Amino acid sequence: MLRPSFVVLLPLVLLLPACASIIEGTEQSIAIQSIPTGADCRLLREGEVVASTTTLGWVVVEKTKHDITLECRKDGYEVATVELESGVEAATWANIALGGGIGWAFDSATGADNKYPDYVKLRLIAKPENAPGLGTDGQAVSDGAASDGDGRWVGRAAQDACGSGWAMDLQIHGRNLVGTVWRDDVEYAVRGTLGGRGGAVKARAAKTPAYENVPAARFLAVILTFQEDRAHGQYGVDTYGRMDCASPVVLSRL
Repeated sequence: MLRPSFVVLLPLVLLLPACASIIEGTEQSIAIQSIPTGADCRLLREGEVVASTTTLGWVVVEKTKHDITLECRKDGYEVATVELESGVEAATWANIALGGGIGWAFDSATGADNKYPDYVKLRLIAKPENAPGLGTDGQAVSDGAASDGDGRWVGRAAQDACGSGWAMDLQIHGRNLVGTVWRDDVEYAVRGTLGGRGGAVKARAAKTPAYENVPAARFLAVILTFQEDRAHGQYGVDTYGRMDCASPVVLSRL
């Protein structure tokens, strides 16, 4: 016969392994927004489609240790992709503290100890033929001297060094660089001049008037070097000549 103490403790021990599973479960919902809306999006994990929606929309996915690739398409825009990393669910740490690691082993097997972002926002970049200031062949319209960087350059990242998402759509006209940078949905107008060899540029981006009353950095700094069809460099918040939140930038020529 079991002693009374075991009768009391047994239900608690059985509950510990499923702590995070009960609190969070093995599935989660993800809200997806695109700018502009109306994009057809699908989520792929290990090459297989696990969910799909049209923005603004939301999906329910099973939680696993594998990252998910979000891919969105809309007529007239480039395909946009974002990696959704599988992180550790906060409830897991409570589970380890309560269960001494036993509960974590259970949740690790079921996927309940992992979690993807609850909300994803991405900006779609117009195709060259639909962008102002570009010819139908996608090349920048320019009366200035040609350079190795002539053309249109685009790129995006879901997160910079300070946790903000950004996207860039830049054009080079001779030695002049113009375009737009978006950071946390705030739009910045970019102006810059390429160096003497036409292969590098340090530009300043100013917050557009429409966003003057929105709490955000007033200026951004962008430093780029152009090589064939790729541009590399960094961008960050321009604070009295100092670059804060400096983050790597990789752009592709369209």
